Parts: sequence; structure tokens; C-alpha cells
Amino acid sequence: MIKQTKIKLLIVGPDSPHIANFVNRFDTSTYNLQVISSGKRYITCKNNLPVNFSLIKFWNFLFTPLKIKKIAHQFEPDVVWLHQANSFSLYPILALKKKYPIILTVWGSDILVAPKKTWWIRRMTRYILSKVDLITADAKFLGEQAIELSPKANTPLHICQFGIDPIDISLEKEKV
Repeated sequence: MIKQTKIKLLIVGPDSPHIANFVNRFDTSTYNLQVISSGKRYITCKNNLPVNFSLIKFWNFLFTPLKIKKIAHQFEPDVVWLHQANSFSLYPILALKKKYPIILTVWGSDILVAPKKTWWIRRMTRYILSKVDLITADAKFLGEQAIELSPKANTPLHICQFGIDPIDISLEKEKV
């Protein structure tokens, strides 16, 4: 009998109900999960390691990637799944240097609002988008905006809707 190995998935994102829900959707008989987040308020699983993702503290540019690199080295993931195109993606990308396949889920304001605020955030977002292997979004418009912002035009995009399945509501018009 062949022993089936679990897929090792490193998930990085904010400590939020959204990430907690995302983590809880994975079948632990198929996936071995390691989570790196900004805290333990919402993501309460034992395999959540909090890290400081602040961009304001200069020393984070050195210490946060080193912590992430150490965690990833010990865990040896098959795939890294990042959430939000901001510091939650920047630090892992700086730490891992394309050693693992990277999926990025964009959330909305990280693509639609933040890059319009300053040239630095726009440049950081474009850098992040250029380093990922796959982009996911929960809406077609959001995914298309991410691809448009990305300097790497051939990045695959998958629309992953959570909640209800989309339905076609096109109706024939009645003459009134």
C-alpha cells in the first residue's frame, strides 16, 4: 500500500476572521498547515506563529523576513499561500526568494485603493505581483485589476468565490 503524503501549505496573512475561516476550510487529512499571521486573536490554532508585519518599524525589514525564512525552512512547504498584496506578502517574498511556489489572494483595498495612495505602495504592490505564481481573487473585476497592475502579464488568475455560487440573473425585458 502506498502511503499518501499530505500537502504542506504555508499560509501567511493578517490575524482576521477571514484567514481563520480560510484555514478552517482545509481538510487536515489532506493538508499539513503552518500559519504565519499578525496575532492569535482570531486564528487560534496551535500551528499559528505570530510575526510583526509592520512597515513602519525599519528593523522589521531585516527581522521579519529572517523569522519567516526560519519557519519556512523548518516546515518545508510544498506551496506558500499569501493573503493581501502588502506587507503580508512582501516579507515572505523577501524571505523565500522563489524557493517555493507562491499563490497570492488579493482582497480588494490592497489592489483597488492602496496602490493609488503613494508611489511607494504602488511600487511595492507591483513588485509583489511580479513574484507570485498564481493570483486568486473573489471577484472578476478585482482579479483583472491585479493583472493590470502586475508587471508580469502572464500570471495565471483564478476567481474563487466564497459564499453562494454566482447565478445568471439576465432576464428578458417585458414591455410595460
